Amino acid sequence: MKPCNVQARKRLAKMLAALLCALFLSGCSRLLPDPVRAAESTLVPGVDTLLPDAEPAEASTSLQEVTLYFRYEDQPYLAPEIRSLTTAPDEPFELALLQELAKGPSASSVQLTPALPEGCQILSVASQGRTLFVTLSSDILSGWEDEPDAWAQDPYWQVEAPLRRQLCMQSIVATITENCNYDGVQMLVEQTDVLSDSLRLRQSWFLDGSAEDVLTAPLVREDSYLLTPSNTLRAALDAWRTQEFSLLYGYLAAADRPSYEDFTAYLKKAPRLVNFGFTGGSVSPDGLTALYTLHLYTQDQSVSQEWNGRVMRLVREGDLWKLPWAQFTGWMEG
Repeated sequence: MKPCNVQARKRLAKMLAALLCALFLSGCSRLLPDPVRAAESTLVPGVDTLLPDAEPAEASTSLQEVTLYFRYEDQPYLAPEIRSLTTAPDEPFELALLQELAKGPSASSVQLTPALPEGCQILSVASQGRTLFVTLSSDILSGWEDEPDAWAQDPYWQVEAPLRRQLCMQSIVATITENCNYDGVQMLVEQTDVLSDSLRLRQSWFLDGSAEDVLTAPLVREDSYLLTPSNTLRAALDAWRTQEFSLLYGYLAAADRPSYEDFTAYLKKAPRLVNFGFTGGSVSPDGLTALYTLHLYTQDQSVSQEWNGRVMRLVREGDLWKLPWAQFTGWMEG
């Protein structure tokens, strides 16, 4: 065999070996698992399921029960309304709380009215120790639309105008102290035109005769304005003493009270309350009743009578304290 033929056959054998190797490797690659194709494969037989895309975590919100204070009808008291409040993680709780207060009572709280004047907004809050600084919009300075300019010459407005301002500020203070750890609230007012003036609310806004340059100090909670069980009982008995039957009727529990006509007919025949006192006020563990011991002095025509040791049990109806009709009449019939 010629040397040239041997060399040619060797080169041909090498080329065939390389070709077979390439074909073999190409076939093997089709047998190896593909991670991308595996991720897109069906997780449940017969269902085309794709792995979901990663989603950014949503900002968590906080939901909690809060107590807000509004005016009770046209009386000199504030009463609570309990509702749920949702706050965002980047929102100060105190600001969300007071902005909820500024919305007014819910439609279901028929005996409550807003304590803040219409249009007044809560702009910001800041804390310093146990004092909360609250900035109100300048609308607070305009007061209430129905107040007459000559309020000081009207006996009704001489009482009502200053009272509204006390209840307005106490609604803020009571709401804050009820839900947060503060002892006082410093009221500030938005300033839009006088940059050098103090932001603090002036004491003269309360219509108490203070000079214009006197600024308010931090306001503290005054429970005398709140319809606690004791204040509810006192207001109801005082309405009976002064024969304000419509007012007294509003303090009765709706569950068992008679019609207004039957109610007034009963009281006109009953002895008239001349004076009263009471002790106690213990609230039941479930928070639904409060117990008092009455000391009453009545007069029926020319006969005076003293009633000692009569028990009165108030009940919680919704967010308010009320007198059951059976409790109200039971002590006279016993």
